[in-house]
Amino acid sequence: MAALEAELRQLKESQQTLLKEIAALNVKFRQEYVRLRELLVDGKLYQNCIEYKASCLFEQEAVELSSLEQELKAFEGQMRYQVNDALSELEEYVGKISEKTHSVDIIISELEEASRKRGFVYLAKQFCFRLFLFIMQITIMTTITAYRLISPFIETKIRQLATLLGICWCLYWYFNNGL
Repeated sequence: MAALEAELRQLKESQQTLLKEIAALNVKFRQEYVRLRELLVDGKLYQNCIEYKASCLFEQEAVELSSLEQELKAFEGQMRYQVNDALSELEEYVGKISEKTHSVDIIISELEEASRKRGFVYLAKQFCFRLFLFIMQITIMTTITAYRLISPFIETKIRQLATLLGICWCLYWYFNNGL
């Protein structure tokens, strides 16, 4: 019986030791649980912070993009206005030139009637003059086409100067080579 009592005492002691170890493990488990819970909360806070920063950056980029779109629309409107203004001005020049060529055609027809008796020299001069008018019309139409192609990229004053230089060049060529 003494052996059984000793064994019972030993079992109670081992039971007490196991209970102490279980209690210690329970404390460690609770501490680890609290630490992991804090990490989880910190992780969620960090994730929320990152999501908030991302949304702020997205909103900021959206605002900047919107302002850039507005600037682009304003610039496009300004360029369209300048191009339309320059085209109407150029069409006015073309109208004046076509009026002058029409009056020149009338003069030529009158001269043809008056000088039918003059012969080959008159016909050569008439041919040169009509050739000049044809080349001048082609040059003007080419200038208009080139003007429409490059007008968005060139300042208004430069376009006007280029048009005037083209017209001056045609007149210079006419007076030096035409007649």
